[in-house]
Amino acid sequence: YDYYQQWNVSIHKQEGVTCDDCHGGNPRATDARTAHGAGVKETDPSSGIYYKNVPKTCGGCHEDILSGFRKSNHYKHLEKKQTQDEQGPTCVTCHGSINTEVLNVNTVAAACARCHNQKTHNHPENPELAQNALNRFLSIQRFYRYIGVHAEANEGREFFREIDPKIEHLSVTWHTFDLKAIDHATDEVLAELKAKRDEIRKRAE
Repeated sequence: YDYYQQWNVSIHKQEGVTCDDCHGGNPRATDARTAHGAGVKETDPSSGIYYKNVPKTCGGCHEDILSGFRKSNHYKHLEKKQTQDEQGPTCVTCHGSINTEVLNVNTVAAACARCHNQKTHNHPENPELAQNALNRFLSIQRFYRYIGVHAEANEGREFFREIDPKIEHLSVTWHTFDLKAIDHATDEVLAELKAKRDEIRKRAE
C-alpha cells in the first residue's frame, strides 16, 4: 500500500509510467503469478530494477541523462561491482525510485555525503563543490527570468531559442559528475545570459 501511495503522488504517475514499465510483468493478467511474471524483484539479475540494470531502465525515458551518466566514474564503479552487497551508485541512490526527487541546493550536499565524506575518505570535498555548482546554477535561472521579463518579444524568443538547448544540456553534463566540466559549462551559459542581461539594462538607461 505504501509503495502504491508513493507512486500515486509521483511525477511518474503524472507522466503515465506504471509498475510494469520498470518492474516488468503483465498488467492485464488477473492472477498475481502471471501479473508479476519473472524478474519483478530487485534481487533478480534479470529484473529491470536489479541494481546494475537501473540506469538502463531509467534511460528508457531519460536517454540523454543516461548518455551523460555512462561517461561518469559512478557508472564505471557500478559496472565493476560483482554483487548487490557491493552496490555502486545508481539513479535511485540520489533520486529515489518511485516518487523521485530532483536535488536542489539544499539537498545535494547531503546526498553526495552519503558516499563522499571524511569517514570514507572518498573525495570528502565533493559535497561542498557540488552545492556550490548548483548554487551557481540558480544564477542562470535569475538571469533567465530577468531576460524573459525585460527583453523585447522577438529578441527574447531568438535568444532563448539559442540558449535553451545549452541549459538543457547542463543536465547531461551534471550526470557525468565531472565537477570541472560542470563548472566550465555553467560558466559559459552564465556569461551569455549575463551579457544579454547587461545589454538590456544598458538599453533601458
